[in-house]
Amino acid sequence: MPTFMAQYEMYWDGKLQGDTFLPQLLAICATGSRFEAKSKGLRKSIGTEFDGVHIPTACELVKSWLHSLKGKQLIDFTTLQTEMLLLQAMRMTAARPQVLWTQLGAILRMAMTMGMHRDPSEFEPQIPVFSAEMRRRMWFSILELDLHVSLVCSLPCSIREGDFTCKPPSNLDDKELFPEMVELPPSRPIDHGTDNQIQCYAAMTVGFRLKVVHMLNRIDSIRDYNEVLELGAKLELISEDIGYLFPRNNSLSDSEQSKMWRCRVILDMHIRRPLLALYRPFALGSVDAPAQITRAYLTSSMVILQYLDELDPMLAHYQS
Repeated sequence: MPTFMAQYEMYWDGKLQGDTFLPQLLAICATGSRFEAKSKGLRKSIGTEFDGVHIPTACELVKSWLHSLKGKQLIDFTTLQTEMLLLQAMRMTAARPQVLWTQLGAILRMAMTMGMHRDPSEFEPQIPVFSAEMRRRMWFSILELDLHVSLVCSLPCSIREGDFTCKPPSNLDDKELFPEMVELPPSRPIDHGTDNQIQCYAAMTVGFRLKVVHMLNRIDSIRDYNEVLELGAKLELISEDIGYLFPRNNSLSDSEQSKMWRCRVILDMHIRRPLLALYRPFALGSVDAPAQITRAYLTSSMVILQYLDELDPMLAHYQS
């Protein structure tokens, strides 16, 4: 974030070199318009007044810029960042999940072409510390989105656990990372709040969730419930751990507490969605399913329903 804001200031001062920043800024503004603009980013104007960014137009402009790239530009890190920001903007318009799944597959393979599935420590000559950490953050962002979209589409993930050696990013604040750094600060304990705490914990659990997606694609061949119960139990344990790692903190202000709690809710939902997808075929379609599966399925369903109030943008605590 500090690096982006520095580029942002340079852009408005007319000092920014290169043309990669503007497409990224446009994609970010398009995503933000969905939440902040009266038009929700879906109308070009309200009466005679312009309101935010028109998301479909912004997406087409960013796509046009990406299609104009050639040669080494296609495998540049900033290009990958722009691709991911474009994908997030496209999600704001309820794009068909299958379209997103196809595009994510191309993005993930682009990242693998760049060697991002390998941990930066494996490369010679050594990758600079800042770039190495950015690669880790980007790789797990791609994995997370690929997993989510694959679940929505009921299609396989583009990668399996064991196909990558990249280690999870460190639990550090954004301000601790800068291009000139020569050494990475020690990663804080996972229960220590930082800007990257949520992604760090999610990255630590992504292996189990990837297993769910791959198990779902052979669900009809499963005859032994033990395999399902074992994986489900691990996901349930992860959800329980979230309650201890990210408790409500009464020492924070209302706005800070609300923001942190929403992040905790979103993380818990990312764990429970694969759990629901794993248990659903048995809880709803099998008369001899163990009671443990049905009970856990109903429990997670009720928890997610309770989260509706936590994520309702019309409530006062959400606006704070």
